[in-house]
Amino acid sequence: VLCNVSVAPVMKYNSHQSEQVTQVLLGESADVLEQRAGWVRIRLRHDDYLGWASANQLHVIDEKELAEWQSKIKIGSHDLIMPLLESPRKNSGAIGEFLFGTFLPVKTVTKAWTSVIMPDGKIGWVQSSAVTQPNEKKTVTTGHLAETAKRFLGISYQWGGRSVKGFDCSGFTQTVYRLNGVDIPRDASLQSLTGKEIGGPKRKSAPKALMNFVEGDLLFFSANNAAESFPPKRITHVAMSLSGTEFIHASGSVKVNSFDESQPHFNELLLRDFVGACRIIG
Repeated sequence: VLCNVSVAPVMKYNSHQSEQVTQVLLGESADVLEQRAGWVRIRLRHDDYLGWASANQLHVIDEKELAEWQSKIKIGSHDLIMPLLESPRKNSGAIGEFLFGTFLPVKTVTKAWTSVIMPDGKIGWVQSSAVTQPNEKKTVTTGHLAETAKRFLGISYQWGGRSVKGFDCSGFTQTVYRLNGVDIPRDASLQSLTGKEIGGPKRKSAPKALMNFVEGDLLFFSANNAAESFPPKRITHVAMSLSGTEFIHASGSVKVNSFDESQPHFNELLLRDFVGACRIIG
């Protein structure tokens, strides 16, 4: 299946009252594992996450159609949120939303308007100046990661979120890396096993030692941590370094905090709970 709405919640159980565990975004693919009374148990193809999604937010396709979908040239939204219009006019009605971080196949392009194809075949229109055109894959740098992360500043925290409508901590870090062409796991506990460990709980000289971190390093935390090794049994939060003592994370909203107590955005709680870090780029 392909997601046919801007963001579809993926629940732990087949109920709207259940806990949201993640999200599937417009145009993303998933395998169907089970169907039950308007719900579909899916496995997201990009990170193998499991959960239940509402069938009316998904479009069923076969493997041949999926291969065709994946082969099409796609564009993304430059704006965080913009409408997909039913015709190339500014006052046209909307058929959906095009979010930063989602990608749809191109149908036509003019100087003023671009049309894109929805998973169910409907055509949506966006202004050409508001989309990112496809380009050749570039080498990812730590600076690219920081630039992407800062675009999300101020977006609200949402448990299970991984879109501009709301992030949880690991959904935020996964999205920042995904938008730079690097796939990392969905959950913080698995992200801590990715890349190279560059500092664990035996570091006693924080925050001075934390000056060694570079943009993009993932920082991990464990509430009331008593860990003697990294990663600990339970990780409760993940953030991304902006180099030195500053880091960006989703907590209440996407924000920047610091390990340096002389800074106004110092976060004493996270300094106390810091347990280690991993470097994925470099």
